[in-house]
Amino acid sequence: MQVDWEEDRDFYREIRFLFAAEEGADVPCHLLIPQRGEGPHPVVICLQGHTSGMHISFGSPKYPGDEDSIAGGRDFALQAVKQGYAALALEQRCFGERRDQRKGATKQFSCHHGSLTALLLGRTMVGERVWDVSRAIDALAEFPQVDRERIGCMGNSGGGTITFMLLV
Repeated sequence: MQVDWEEDRDFYREIRFLFAAEEGADVPCHLLIPQRGEGPHPVVICLQGHTSGMHISFGSPKYPGDEDSIAGGRDFALQAVKQGYAALALEQRCFGERRDQRKGATKQFSCHHGSLTALLLGRTMVGERVWDVSRAIDALAEFPQVDRERIGCMGNSGGGTITFMLLV
């Protein structure tokens, strides 16, 4: 795991870090820690569905149309921090920074190629995303500001599917 940077915001501290879920599968994350209240804080893992990426969770538009997603209430990492929770936004496979980078790939958040590749390896995209979240929970051990005994997970659309599968 490597911490890329840390920065204080209006009401939270944002930590950008990267960890390896498995060989060749680096997972970029943003951990938002409330500046008020005593730590360690309970943490909510925030999973976006089919959007342009995790940046929606912490209200930082990057692409056209992101403002509409954020205004639609999908900035749930910010909402969690306002309620006193730490929030972990992680980039799911095939979305945002982990989108298909091959020449000719047209959609910012297409899962088609990645899903077929997973199947060829005897895996599923859902399974790979669940694995990444499990490894993210392991990575949280590096942050004493977070209470690893109190972890929740939430998501919309595909993020909700991964949240459900974590419980199964």
